Amino acid sequence: MTLDIDRNIEQQEEMDLEDQLSCLTADLIEYKKNKNFLKNLFEIESGKWTDINILCQGISHLQNQLELIKNSCDEQLQVTWLDYPLSTMGEGYCLIIFYLECLHWDNVALYNKKDFI
Repeated sequence: MTLDIDRNIEQQEEMDLEDQLSCLTADLIEYKKNKNFLKNLFEIESGKWTDINILCQGISHLQNQLELIKNSCDEQLQVTWLDYPLSTMGEGYCLIIFYLECLHWDNVALYNKKDFI
């Protein structure tokens, strides 16, 4: 499930926080207009947890979604990545892990870094 970035803010507010998080994290990886998120993420050392807001600086179309999440929970969404050499999909894959502790919510995505480079 992804959230069309141009979707009406009122519709986003009607979604529960877990659905908003799922949509946001899928959008970050799926849409080319969010490539700066991936660029910023892969510049961070593998395994280091980072505040999502730091990685999304300068991506103006995501600010409303990030603000809704921030207002719903007193913590920030965290993200890290790990090389995943055991992938049956081949070489170059990594895991991107999102976590929000206040909800014990997580999302893990398999991503081919070769697609990014």
